[in-house]
Amino acid sequence: MFVVSLASLLGAAILTETGEAVKLLLKNVILISLTLIALAKEPFEDEFVEKLRGQAFSFAFVSGIVFALFQ
Repeated sequence: MFVVSLASLLGAAILTETGEAVKLLLKNVILISLTLIALAKEPFEDEFVEKLRGQAFSFAFVSGIVFALFQ
């Protein structure tokens, strides 16, 4: 889902006649698919995987704030 929507968004960015609503929809699909990927759990998680997941969430939170500030 992420790869298809990212490819579609890149294609829509090249085409000038694509509407803004389509671009917004594709951006939302990308965000939803990345959220689903981030929330997916491994069947057997140990402390190392939990630590990595926490670091990834921290990085995603900070980069989301930076991204929102530049928007």
